Amino acid sequence: MANLLQKISWNENLYQKPDISGYAIEKGNDNYISHFGIGHEAWNFNKNELIDGKVYGYLKADVSSLFSEKHNIFFFSRDSNGDLFFVGYYKDCKYLTEEERIKLKEKMVESGLLDKRINQVYRILKNEDDFSEWSWDDVESEFGFEVSSFKLEVLPENITIFENKIPFTEQDCIEVLEKGWQERYGNYTLITDLDRFLSKFLMK
Repeated sequence: MANLLQKISWNENLYQKPDISGYAIEKGNDNYISHFGIGHEAWNFNKNELIDGKVYGYLKADVSSLFSEKHNIFFFSRDSNGDLFFVGYYKDCKYLTEEERIKLKEKMVESGLLDKRINQVYRILKNEDDFSEWSWDDVESEFGFEVSSFKLEVLPENITIFENKIPFTEQDCIEVLEKGWQERYGNYTLITDLDRFLSKFLMK
């Protein structure tokens, strides 16, 4: 089992559904959110939209060493002022293989959940000047991959979302981690001392 720290885009809807707040923060930067407006993590803490009784969430990193084990993943984000916050975490989360993600895509299509999410994104983006010319097909091409972009499988009871996000500083985190700090969306940081991390930030 690994304990991971992972950045996700800012969201004002407690990651129940997409909004444009992450794009407002990232606009002008060189990352997925700045180019496509809304990230796939927008539903990471939605416990109502289940497939086979489970939540399927997103993180950008593609790491084969995470397969076949359960992990704890702590998500953080940066707000419009540049301040850092822990937004929630997954306990005992499974990282899906490519074959499992292909099957998940099929189930999301059959249930209508994938179209629902594409429509949510489309309705938001079409009202934004920077994306107003996007068609439904444009949005579908970003969310309808043959291999599902939703890579994380977790039971809803193992999801915690902080209604009041927990602030922290980069320096505090580096001191606890005693190693480098990763803030790129595609990278994660390994938490080597989980007890110390929890006592510092989440058990106050």
